[in-house]
Amino acid sequence: MRVSINSLETEIPPWATDAICQAGLIRRTDEQQETFYELSHPRLALALYQIRTSINRDPGPLYDVARIVFSSVASVVVSIIVVMVSRSFLQGFHLTLTQASGDGFVNGGFQGIIGAIDWSVFIAGALSSWWFLVERCESRRTSKQPLHAAIIGGVAGLVGGTLVTVNLLYAQSQNSLYEAGWILDRSRSPITAFSETGFGYCMIILGLGLGSASGLSMIRILNSSQWKTLVARHSKERSLSETVGALGAVFAHIFRHSWYVVLLMMAPAALLTDMIFSVLSNPPALDRVVGECLVISLGGEGIVAGLLLGIFALRTGFAIPPAQGPS
Repeated sequence: MRVSINSLETEIPPWATDAICQAGLIRRTDEQQETFYELSHPRLALALYQIRTSINRDPGPLYDVARIVFSSVASVVVSIIVVMVSRSFLQGFHLTLTQASGDGFVNGGFQGIIGAIDWSVFIAGALSSWWFLVERCESRRTSKQPLHAAIIGGVAGLVGGTLVTVNLLYAQSQNSLYEAGWILDRSRSPITAFSETGFGYCMIILGLGLGSASGLSMIRILNSSQWKTLVARHSKERSLSETVGALGAVFAHIFRHSWYVVLLMMAPAALLTDMIFSVLSNPPALDRVVGECLVISLGGEGIVAGLLLGIFALRTGFAIPPAQGPS
């Protein structure tokens, strides 16, 4: 079994080839002005075949669970960072629907962390489970696949939005709910946020839009030829600087091809929320509604970016060479 040096070096970096040669596993030969690498012993061919067979074998359900957990955790982490920063900034200027009159940057950051966890766990978990278990990582380019992604993401966002609403209504004091406009009087029950102010509906409706936008954005990118080209271009990164460059390229690509989808899907949810406010008493200022939608839209970008980053890492890996010891 022999391979030309030119074809081998396109697949394996020189430092790895030198290490294999020094270990005595392969040897270098010259023939008719061309250099080849060949196995040092015929038994190695059988060993390589057995290794390849074991790699291609179905790893079982635990492997799928590990992939789902990895990509979901990546999504949660990125979403937390994006939402914490954006909500802290906007809530410091009273431009969200969750702040009381005395709340500021720190409170906004805390609420951003809790909300990002509630939404991203459900949305990223549902979408990654669907992608790995149902679709088996296959891009089908049919109209049903984006529809299924939007529905699954929307249902997950609905559940996440319900949990966010419960946390806001029952984890805060009556004073905070009153000052934020969620209830009309400090003595009112939190449930009146549905019947009197309409605030109880906003996170549920916006969660539906957020989940649908995340699912549609994810599958559009995964099905695109640009994504496949990006994965192929950065599939053999060999240094830390190249790995960082690959991550930057992935984030830039995701934002460039998903921001308009998120905004288009969130716009109807925002309009419906504003319509509910307009028919009930004491509606919030429009800038607070716009600010809340902006924060949640940025959270959707974080969910999609983290999820696709996890899928990218699982697909390509990062082969970083060991540090060179002292000579």
